[in-house]
Order: sequence, then C-alpha cells, then structure tokens
Amino acid sequence: MATSKPTPLTDGRAQDAIASALRTLEAEGGGVDALKAALRDGLGGTFASAVDIIRAAQGRVIVTGMGKSGHVARKVASTLASTGTPAFFVHPSEASHGDLGMIANNDVILALSWSGETAELKSITDYSRRYGIKLIAMTAIAHSEDEAVALLRRFNTAVAVKAEAPGLLHKSDLGCVRLGCVDEQAVRDAYAAVVRNARNAGFEGGVLIQPMIKGVAEAYAGIIDDPLFGPAICFGLGGVFVEILDDTVTEMAPLTRDGALAMIHHIKGAPLLEGARGRDRADVEALAALLVALGRFAIANRGRFRALDLNPIIVGKSGVVAVDIAIEPIMADAADVIANAAE
Repeated sequence: MATSKPTPLTDGRAQDAIASALRTLEAEGGGVDALKAALRDGLGGTFASAVDIIRAAQGRVIVTGMGKSGHVARKVASTLASTGTPAFFVHPSEASHGDLGMIANNDVILALSWSGETAELKSITDYSRRYGIKLIAMTAIAHSEDEAVALLRRFNTAVAVKAEAPGLLHKSDLGCVRLGCVDEQAVRDAYAAVVRNARNAGFEGGVLIQPMIKGVAEAYAGIIDDPLFGPAICFGLGGVFVEILDDTVTEMAPLTRDGALAMIHHIKGAPLLEGARGRDRADVEALAALLVALGRFAIANRGRFRALDLNPIIVGKSGVVAVDIAIEPIMADAADVIANAAE
C-alpha cells in the first residue's frame, strides 16, 4: 500500500511551531510549579477541607463555572459522578435565571472561576450564603482582607489588587487598582483602599487578587463591531498610554500574520517593543498571533458585542498575557463566550 510522506515545514513555519511549543511547555511547567508551591504553602489543607466537605455531603454536589472554568467544572462533575457521588453541572446563567430553587440546603456547591466573580456566579454565591448552603469557591476573588491575604500566600509572589464589580471600568482612574503588593500589610491596605474607592464611585463587589506578571512592555488590543462595516481590530501601547498618547492603529478583521505585524510596526511606540536603546525585545510574534486570533474571534462572534478591550496585555520576552478585559455586550451569552475565549 502506497504511503505519502508528510509535507516538510518551511524554515519560518518550523520556527513558529517550535516557538509555540516552547511557550506551551513554559506555561504548563509554570502551572505545575505554582501548584506544587501552593500545596507546600498551605493550599494542601484547604484542598483536604474541600474533599472532606464533599465526602460528608448529605445531598448532591452542584458544580458550576463559566467559560474555560465551565469546561473544567463539567469534567469535575463527570469525575465525581463516576465515583458514585451524586454530582452534576449547572451553568451559572441557567441557575441565575430561575434554577436556584433546585439547590437544597443539604447540597454542596462547587464554584470555579478563573476570571473573577461574574454577575451570574454572584447570584449563586449570594444564594448559598442566604440559605446556609455549603460553598466551595475556587476563585481569586476576596471578600475580606483575610481572604485577600490567603490568596497572597497561595500565589507566593507579588500581587495586583483590583476592585471587581459589574460595570466598573477605568479602575485605575478611580483608584481601584493597587500593584506590586508584596506582603500581608500591603495587601490589607490595598484591599481597604480599592473597596473604599469603588464604593465612593457607586460600586459594590469583591476584590480580584492576581499575581503580578512582568514583561517588556504593555500593549492594548480591542474590537469595535460596526453594524454596517463589521468588526475591526485596534492596537496600540497599553495601560494608560492608549488614551494619553493616542497612538493606535485600526484594521478590519480578519487579520493575516503579516497584517498583524504591520499593525504592530505602524504605531509610533513600536521601537519600545523592538528592543530600542538596549531594552529587551518583546515577543512581537506572539503579539501578532494574539491579534490574528482576536480577528478570528471577532468574525465568529459578530453581533454579540459592540466593543471589547484587552488592556493591558503584558508582552514578555516570550509570550503575551492579557490581564484585564472590558466588554460592551449586546447578546445575553456574550459574557460566557468571551470568558471562554479569554481564558
């Protein structure tokens, strides 16, 4: 039987494939190292307590989560069910729209979220507290200074402290962000400050604790979905610079790799990404890949939202990470779709 040889990769494609594989291995390795550190530094006891709560449950285990967390939650529910535990998955939006009454006092809720506490998840957690239902929350949202300190210990590195509430945008302008908190007192002070400033601005919610991510530069990328012309991709330097410098470029989606690279090189601040004056060179290829993926996402989800902002995007020497997202939705499922893509 005749067999065909695989088509060899060109030098450029081979280098892209190797770089992508290395980024994946680095991310996976970092995750494993973080988990090992967390287990050593106290998470192990928390995990054991969660297992004890599930084993002692008199009712069912209700597992919930959105986006990528939802995919993980489904697998957790299936795994528990395979052991004979009466467990099943409930989507947060379904629960928040009328299915909360199905959860009984002898049930246990296991809520997963890597993106903070959405309005849908908040309705579930509030319900559990109101009726005394046991809740295991795997999230980085803190509702007290002690919880914020516990997350600092779990991450075992400097953290960012950000107020989190529906509709809360431009957090830095409102004094709702504190960066580089390295010890317990700094986290407590930051927690009190961002909660106070958010409340003064009319917002009530939790506080998101995130490990600080170091990079060469900060970038911004966004989508504007025009009802007549369709979605366009915007790019520029990130953080506060996107508004102060007004140095952005916009192109219609979708984007090619060359088109994305052209956008990056077009802005006046491009030398900051390219190693000017002895700076480290940022991973421009990874940034271009993000823009291409954002263009595909914009086309696939046209009509779900009016605008979406990723700001800032931390651009490192190897890889990029978007640490904050804002959306102006149109369709009810936009938040879930975007949470899935963002994670």
